[in-house]
Amino acid sequence: NAHCLAAIGAVASGKVEPMTSDRFHIETLADALGYGRITSVQLVETCLTHIDSREEEVQAWVNLRANNARDEAKAADIRRSGSQQLSPLDGIPFGVKDNIDTADLPAEMGSAIHAGRSPAKDAAIVARMRKLGMILLGKTVTSPFGMNVPTPTLNPLDPDRTLGASSVGSAAAVAAGMVPITLNTQNTSSSTRPAAYAGVYAWKPAHGRLPLDGMLALAPSITHPAFIGSSLGGLAMIGECLGLLHGSALFNRSDAPRMGFVKGPWWHLAEPDAAQAFSGLVAGMDIAELCLPSEFDGVIDAHSGLIGFEMAVSLAHEYETARDMLPREAVQWIERGLALDDGDRARFLKQRGTASQALASAMAKAGAEAVVTFSTPGRAPRRGIGRGEFSMPWTFIGWPTLSVPVWFAGERMPIGLQIISPPGHEEVAFQAASFIDRHAGFASKRQDASEMEKELHFSFS
Repeated sequence: NAHCLAAIGAVASGKVEPMTSDRFHIETLADALGYGRITSVQLVETCLTHIDSREEEVQAWVNLRANNARDEAKAADIRRSGSQQLSPLDGIPFGVKDNIDTADLPAEMGSAIHAGRSPAKDAAIVARMRKLGMILLGKTVTSPFGMNVPTPTLNPLDPDRTLGASSVGSAAAVAAGMVPITLNTQNTSSSTRPAAYAGVYAWKPAHGRLPLDGMLALAPSITHPAFIGSSLGGLAMIGECLGLLHGSALFNRSDAPRMGFVKGPWWHLAEPDAAQAFSGLVAGMDIAELCLPSEFDGVIDAHSGLIGFEMAVSLAHEYETARDMLPREAVQWIERGLALDDGDRARFLKQRGTASQALASAMAKAGAEAVVTFSTPGRAPRRGIGRGEFSMPWTFIGWPTLSVPVWFAGERMPIGLQIISPPGHEEVAFQAASFIDRHAGFASKRQDASEMEKELHFSFS
């Protein structure tokens, strides 16, 4: 527990001010809980009040366990009063994407095929989060099987703009101040894209760092657990408490990690004004361009092929018994996968290893510790679900990524910047993200970017 405390910021002294959505951050809440300025019961009730006031508009949730959450909040407060808290996250609420198993709520994969499906136990990561004392608030909306299919969920920043697909409920819930953090999955851009469009943060740890047990792993070689949160520090806390990060190395670095920005073969998809703003931003932070190795030229196709091959196995039962109820995209990927063989899969995996090694070599040669690029081609579009090419390569090679929202002068909608670091160096990604965040990110731009603070407020009186 003392190890986890390294990620918590300094404690503010004096009377607690009413909290706005701009301060609905895990590190702030952990401080307030730990020093008795608020209770877990008050925090859970505030989350439920926000859900009650905005859910009809946003449509972020499929199931809630309000009464259970209240009971668990009372238990957390009793533990804390007796100095028996399980971790600094004890009493913090969280949401879970509906393609992840929870023992006391359905996990329906966003599909009528699995309506009423009730898992016998929690997914491995859910169980670990609960052992930290975190309180499961409910299940968030996902598109069917995490496919690129629109959902009723609306973008809290602008209901006329999309959130993309897959982890849309989680991004909306965090952006609307309903919950500070959610657990999700990513196969292409499932968490990175909605978080970028909603102006919140997303962290995808390196592939294999967290177990997939109890999650819908469409393609086990590619599927990543991922978190969407309201702050970078909050993501760092959950990572540290889960044993993925070392807090002492996170935010006490005096110099910024050396970064390179990459464009890649998909740069032409970037919106012109976004590309111009990005170029000016990285120039202002003295980030030089790093040419992406030629080994990345075919990674989008290899990524799609590997997902299709493994999806043909993971969704074989649904394909055979309820094909007409599957999203068209899922059927297309499965049928593409059925046309492939073990040799194709081996070729895709070899290409993944080759691309990963080539990038590591290019970064070493340039002296870059991390790379930065877009999370998405631009701001949340008004139609469709957006594109995922800016996330696919890093999901394919399994490297950890962080998405940081950036607002430019006069803009209401953010652009997501993605920081990528080699596996085993996730602290570097957080250090780089912290540098970007301080210079151009959420902390400095949020107040000018949105009027949501006027609507979302806390009252811990």
